[in-house]
This record gives sequence, C-alpha cells and structure tokens, in this order.
Amino acid sequence: MSNPTAGIGDPYWYEWSVGLDYIIQMLNPDKEIKSVTLQSNDSQGWDDVIVEFINGRKKFIQVKHSRDKGSLTYGDLVSKNQKGESLLSYQAKQWKNAGSNQKDSFIIHTNKCMGAQKHSERPPLEDFWSHMKLYLSKNSDFSKYTFNEDFDTNIKDEWFGAIEKLNTEEQYKFLSQLEIKTSQPNLEDLEKSL
Repeated sequence: MSNPTAGIGDPYWYEWSVGLDYIIQMLNPDKEIKSVTLQSNDSQGWDDVIVEFINGRKKFIQVKHSRDKGSLTYGDLVSKNQKGESLLSYQAKQWKNAGSNQKDSFIIHTNKCMGAQKHSERPPLEDFWSHMKLYLSKNSDFSKYTFNEDFDTNIKDEWFGAIEKLNTEEQYKFLSQLEIKTSQPNLEDLEKSL
C-alpha cells in the first residue's frame, strides 16, 4: 500500500530523528516500547512516527519542524489552506480514519514555541489550549463547555467548525487524545542528544 503523503528521507531528517529517539528508548525495557514505525503507510496525517507500547497503546506523532523561531498559533490550527482545509480539520479527519482506542495519543510535535500572543481576535494558543485541556480533564463531554470570556465569541464557531465532520462524542475523544508538544529540540539539538 502506498502513502502519497509520506515523505522521502532527505527533507525529513527531523521526523526521522524524533523517531530515532524513540528507537533508542526502545532499548530500555522499562520504556515498554514494542515498535517504532517511521513514515507509516497506514495512518496518513499521523504517519511521521508511530510508537506502539507492549500494552497495545500507541502514540501517533505528526512532526512539524521549522527553521525559523516562530510560534505555533491558534490561527495555524484553524486557518484554511488553498484546499479549504485547516490543519486541525485535516488531523481530526485522519484521527477518525486511524480508528484509535481510548488509550492512544495523537501528538503534534514541533520545535516552534506555543503562540502566546493574540492575533486578529484569535486567542493565544497557549491560553486557549490550556483552557481546553483543563476542561477536558474535568468533564466527560462538551455539554457544559463555555468558552473563556476573554475569547471572542466567534472562536467557538471557528474551533468547532474545524472539526465539524466529527460528531460531538468524536470531537470530545479527538481533543482529549490530542497533545500539542511545542518548544521541542530543533534538529541540531536533537542530533546532539542522540
């Protein structure tokens, strides 16, 4: 089975280095890593690194590397590309296609820092994401969810509009399983640590 979105080696050293870090960890039995797959054919959108643990749990990692010192912002997640799809909507669609179990995690891994500034009425991702994860940790669905009063009222429509192809239960599960790991070591620092 071919994966047209899976990359070839040379521009993907960072992805491979993230995977290599898990391969090295696999040598330690205490990490309980069963396998590490780079550029999977089975999970488009979450295909960069897949770590499977002995207990069956998996980490699906989508790596976003940047040479600049920019931020990953709220707008980066919800802004639509030329195909009319946002990063968040694409990842949600691919999450559904992956058919995960509740213990799996889906990680956006980037060396960019988490956006801490408000942009064009959009909240800082840092504030928004911490608010969302706090809610998800204390509730089992979105029936009681209210957006922080500091956020513009259009934010709810924009955020949930990006994942509208998921039903309410799927939205909750996807966002509960989603992790955004920012400020990760850049390629040079990661290579030094390996």
